[in-house]
Amino acid sequence: MEKKRASLQQKIRRAALFSCIGGIAIMDILWLVSLFILQSTSVADSENLGMSAAQSCKNAVLAQSEQALVKDIQNYAEGLDDRLGEFADYLNDFTYYAQKLYEAPGSFVSSQLPLANAASALDNYSPHLTLRDLTVPLNSVRSEANLLGNLKHVWEPVMKNHNGAVLSVYLGAANGFIISCGAQRSFMQPYYNFYECPWYSTGKDASGPIFTDIYIDSYDKERVVTCASPFNNKNGDFAGVMCIDILVSDLAKPIEEAKLGDGAHAFLIDSSGEIIASPNMDKEKAENIGDSSCAAHEAAQSILSGEAGITTDSSGNYYAYAPVPSSGWTLAAYVPSSVVAAPAEAIGLDISEKTGFADNVTNRNIFLAVCVMIFAFIAVTAAVIILSRRISRRLTAPLLELKEDVDKIRGGDLSCRAEASNDEIGELARSLNDITDSIEKFTSDINYAADKKSGLSGSDELSALCLEFKNKMTGEGDEITLAAKAENIPEATEFINARLKKAGCKKKLMALIDMATDELMSNIANYAYPEGGDSVTVRFRVIGGYKRTAEITFTDSGIEFDPLSAPLRRASNKSPVGDSGGIYRVRKSMDSMSYRRAEGRNILKIEKRF
Repeated sequence: MEKKRASLQQKIRRAALFSCIGGIAIMDILWLVSLFILQSTSVADSENLGMSAAQSCKNAVLAQSEQALVKDIQNYAEGLDDRLGEFADYLNDFTYYAQKLYEAPGSFVSSQLPLANAASALDNYSPHLTLRDLTVPLNSVRSEANLLGNLKHVWEPVMKNHNGAVLSVYLGAANGFIISCGAQRSFMQPYYNFYECPWYSTGKDASGPIFTDIYIDSYDKERVVTCASPFNNKNGDFAGVMCIDILVSDLAKPIEEAKLGDGAHAFLIDSSGEIIASPNMDKEKAENIGDSSCAAHEAAQSILSGEAGITTDSSGNYYAYAPVPSSGWTLAAYVPSSVVAAPAEAIGLDISEKTGFADNVTNRNIFLAVCVMIFAFIAVTAAVIILSRRISRRLTAPLLELKEDVDKIRGGDLSCRAEASNDEIGELARSLNDITDSIEKFTSDINYAADKKSGLSGSDELSALCLEFKNKMTGEGDEITLAAKAENIPEATEFINARLKKAGCKKKLMALIDMATDELMSNIANYAYPEGGDSVTVRFRVIGGYKRTAEITFTDSGIEFDPLSAPLRRASNKSPVGDSGGIYRVRKSMDSMSYRRAEGRNILKIEKRF
């Protein structure tokens, strides 16, 4: 007994129900796993909630701490810049005073300056004279030196007010002498060649007060920076360079004493990256932050950028920095990460202590999860049952209708046509309609052939008729047989155009094929049968898949003529129909053209891709 097959609707419903059961089973497993996870991670959820809130606050407070640190360093840098600017202002006053001495020497009392010696160091506020070398006669510069000795009146107050900061005040005259006050022991000798000294050569070319590079005093081993500025005589010519030697340790004292936190310290850097002031630094051996051995090496590029900012090294420690514009220096500070993060850590700890309610939140979440799972179980099961019925009916309805149409056609109703939709079932319906059309046409052709057979005579006519039916049955192509006369050319063209249109050929290509058909039919009509009579068979078919090609074959039993062997020349408006000019047009417009002679017939084939 044959087993009864299940209908398509039943198969769809079963598949939906099986899917539902599988989904429910998976949901049950997920439910149990979720409960276990929620229960086992309840404490972790509480901690995460506190950590998230604490981290957000810590980040905000940390950002504020970083900004405050940068602001502090900027304030210290501005204070240092103001201090350097104060010394530059003193130097401007000194050069102005020297200018007035040159302009009105008679208004000032000549000051008899002694030549410098070791005893000169005992009085820091009395100016003394030092010659460049033996080539400078004392008598030649005595008058100018005694006049400039009046600068002691403006030098002395500055030195007393900045005792411990100003090492010495002096000038180097262009005529080869130095007048100095203070503890600069390099000048405590009768002769000293100062023309090649950086403070003189650099100050000479300056347009105003400048600061030299840091150097170490050869006697006191202290780090010193010189503020230098040129001054002119009454004619406006260069007369010398005025200088103030400033102890870097005094400049950096407020910075070194800055309260930045435990383990933090500030340091001063020149434009080359050399550390010129920092707590407990070696006075004789400078360290450069560009050296890999320097602790600040990782932050060197940011610190020397010329802008204010903050950065961290690989250990998370902070480096805040700000430029000192007047000198080209940079003030930087090293601050351990623990110092910057301390306020943030305190807030984070406070928030963490107040997250005890997280356990209650977790228990509530577990209860909600159970409720959601139960509701989902009921809702999904009901939805699958309802939707499976509706979907199965909707999917199978067009197939059932198509089955009814097939049954009608099978019963002989060739007028029945299936309704085609815009989906795969619609494609199937259109294919069925095409088959029905072919069967209906084929049936009509058989009836026509049966009627025509009685009027045919001769075996050739019967063979042609059989070939015509063979082509219709196998779908290999269509053909038409016409008398080889010029008046039948339009009929041949119409026959080909009807099939080109059905195949979707464009009008431009159809025009080229029409031209070729006209030329070849004209040749056959005019030259194939010199004695007149007989016929030509035109066969058309489409070959290829996506890139389709129209193949047209002309067959006649006239005299043998191979158009491809004839010499070609371009056609003109005066060229007679059928000469090689027409063949030239056909060969140029078609993709291929071939000729063969078989069984006493000329077989000429052309192809055009469309």
